[in-house]
Amino acid sequence: SGKVTALFKSGDQSNDSNYKPITILPTSSKVLEKAVDSQVYRYLIDNKILTPRQFGFRPKLSTEIALAHFTDTILANMDKGLVTGAVFLDLAKAFDTVDHSLLFEKLASSGLSNDSVNWFKSYLSNRNQLTAPANTVSTFKHVPV
Repeated sequence: SGKVTALFKSGDQSNDSNYKPITILPTSSKVLEKAVDSQVYRYLIDNKILTPRQFGFRPKLSTEIALAHFTDTILANMDKGLVTGAVFLDLAKAFDTVDHSLLFEKLASSGLSNDSVNWFKSYLSNRNQLTAPANTVSTFKHVPV
């Protein structure tokens, strides 16, 4: 269960889209998630499942590093007389739109054990949250996954 509150990003404060929902989790959940993240990340690295070109949300592979890598590639291609084309996509609320059944399939196809995949399914199902905008608090509501 989590408490969702709104964090102002920038712009017009009366525009709801200028707020980012933040879920405040119990400390025990944060500790558990960090431990699981560490183990799964190590598994993905050790088994060469993550490509070295996967930037963002990875230690020492920030989006700034991705930009530097991309710039270096363009410059190297220019030196060789080559033309470089690029397509940039910005997926709005990408994390919020993850299809959990596809995520579980990807975890299974990466070689994670059935027990591990089932743990993720269990952890992400039957979730409840309440919202706390300003000085009010809602009742807990079920979040379908």
